[in-house]
Amino acid sequence: MKKAHAEFVAMTTPCVVELYGVEESVAAEAFVAVQQNTRRLEKKYNYHDPLSMLSRIINRRASGRVEVDEETAAILQTVRQLSIDTAGCFDITMGTIQECYRQKSREALQRCLEARQSWYGLEVWEIRDRILSFRSPHTRIDLGGVIKEYAVDEAVRLLKARGIGSALVNFGGDVRVIGKKPDGRLFGVAIKNPKQRDAILAVVNIEDQALTTSGSYERVHRVGDGVFSHILSPKVVSGEILSATMIGSNALFCGVYSTAFMLDTEMAIPDGLRVMLIDRELRLHQNILP
Repeated sequence: MKKAHAEFVAMTTPCVVELYGVEESVAAEAFVAVQQNTRRLEKKYNYHDPLSMLSRIINRRASGRVEVDEETAAILQTVRQLSIDTAGCFDITMGTIQECYRQKSREALQRCLEARQSWYGLEVWEIRDRILSFRSPHTRIDLGGVIKEYAVDEAVRLLKARGIGSALVNFGGDVRVIGKKPDGRLFGVAIKNPKQRDAILAVVNIEDQALTTSGSYERVHRVGDGVFSHILSPKVVSGEILSATMIGSNALFCGVYSTAFMLDTEMAIPDGLRVMLIDRELRLHQNILP
C-alpha cells in the first residue's frame, strides 16, 4: 500500500495528512496546497493576533455593521445556524468574556461576567448576505472553535479536487477521511482515555466522514481558587462528561456539536450525527459502537 505522509504545525496544533495510492508528485503538490491554505486561515482568523482580519476588521470595527468577504460570510452563516440548532450552547461571542478569566479572584470574574451579559449571545449579532451586524460595540467574536475544523474540511476539499480518493486529515484530533484505505479497510480513529492520555479507550472505524472530540480535561482557566473549563459559556459546565466525540459529514458540524455536548448532554441529536460521551467513571454513552 503506497502511503504519503506530511506533518506541520498550525493553529498551535500538530497537523497530519496521509494520502494513499497517490503519485509522489501529486502528493507533494497536495501537501503544499493544504499547508498554505491552513496557514492562510490561521493568519486570517486568529483572535489573539492584532493584525488578523478578525481582529482588525471585525473585533476592532468602527461601527455596528461590517461588510465581510464571501468566505467569512459563508462561515458565519453556517455557524449561526448551528448556534441556533444547539440552542446557543455554541457561541462565538464568547470572545467577549475571554479577558474576564484573567481576573485575580472568582468574585472579580463574576463581576466581569455580569457586566458583560448584554454583550454576548445569539441575539447580539446577525449575518445577512455579507453584512455582519452587532447590537453592542463591545461584542467580540472568537472563531477558535470553528476555524481548525473548517481548515480540515478545506483540506479535504483541496485533496478531492486533485482526484485523491483515499486520505486522512488529522489536525490536533479533528479528523476527516476520504473513502477507505486502498485494501478496503476503514480508517480507524482512536478515542483516548480522558484520565490517561497515553491509553486508548476505544477505536472507531469511519469512511468518508469526520470525527471530532472536545474535552474538559486538557486545558482549563484558573481564577483564584477556581478551575474552569476552557470552553467558555454563560452556561455552567457540569463536569460530568470528560469528553464528547462526534462523527458526521464534516468537521465543522462535528466540532460545533462536540463543544455543545460538553455543555448540554440532553441536547437533541440531529440526524446523521453519531455521538460518544465519556463520563467521569469512564463509561461510554453512545450511538456509535454496536
